[in-house]
Amino acid sequence: MAKLYNLGRMTTVTTGTGTITLGAAVSGFLTFAQAGVADGDVVAYGIADGANSEVGTGTYAAAGTTLTRAVTRSTNANAAISLSGSAQVFVTPRKEDLISASESQSQNTVLAAPNGSAGAPTFRALVPADIPANTGITLLSTLTAGNSASLTDATDITSTYDFYMFALRDVRPVTNNAGLQMQYSSDGGATWLASYQSTIYGVVAALGATLKLETSGSGVMLSGANASLDGISNSANQGVNGVIYLHHPASLGVKHVTGQVAYSGGDGTQRLNVGTIGANTLANATAVNAVKFFMTSGNISSGEIKVYGIKTA
Repeated sequence: MAKLYNLGRMTTVTTGTGTITLGAAVSGFLTFAQAGVADGDVVAYGIADGANSEVGTGTYAAAGTTLTRAVTRSTNANAAISLSGSAQVFVTPRKEDLISASESQSQNTVLAAPNGSAGAPTFRALVPADIPANTGITLLSTLTAGNSASLTDATDITSTYDFYMFALRDVRPVTNNAGLQMQYSSDGGATWLASYQSTIYGVVAALGATLKLETSGSGVMLSGANASLDGISNSANQGVNGVIYLHHPASLGVKHVTGQVAYSGGDGTQRLNVGTIGANTLANATAVNAVKFFMTSGNISSGEIKVYGIKTA
């Protein structure tokens, strides 16, 4: 890539289309040497000569003092203009020296440097090596309910990710006032762990600031189950929405679940319930490799749960 320097602008008495012999600095500007141009540097230049002009790249020679011309664009059909003997020559960026994302870059491309050469950088397609493996957040699957006894993911919960996020969208029961729960498995879903310490606490909007609390020892509570907080309304667009996290499922220690949800209660008035979730399993000796979502009564009528893996390092 041609080099750029500030304020370099000089006169020339050169005529014709050949190599330029540089003269003095234009008033208010610097010579190329004063601007920092070194012998042998390839610079992006411009020429202003009355009604004619030119931009290109040229090699600066301190002895002489001269500048060669490789024209990029000019008023002479992009060929070298014929100098009159009273032109000004200056260091200036060309379009080719600037990167325009809207013109040059497309989706899933990366700037490829010229590895120390004088060539201009270009954009190339991303390759797997450009992206550190499994960093950030990755959508792994979408669990979609349709009068389903449960929604199960026995494929994506592995040691690949540090923790998993479940995004719940309008998950609602067939049976009004049922509660949504989650269980883990350590054998790919063949059996489900049965002992938990699970709490959901929050408020029911119609009851003001009164704090409500429910607990369960048989699963992770993702809503109330009509014991303190309401269960879930089975009316359309009234199901559970929220984000749940399963932390370090591959560890041999405690597997915590945290999250927050909101949903309409099934009490007949469809009042808003907002809950904060905290849970772990009492069986910590093996890794978790599957999860199951189900209602405390009846099937899951509709809704979806997106499963994301999150890598923190």
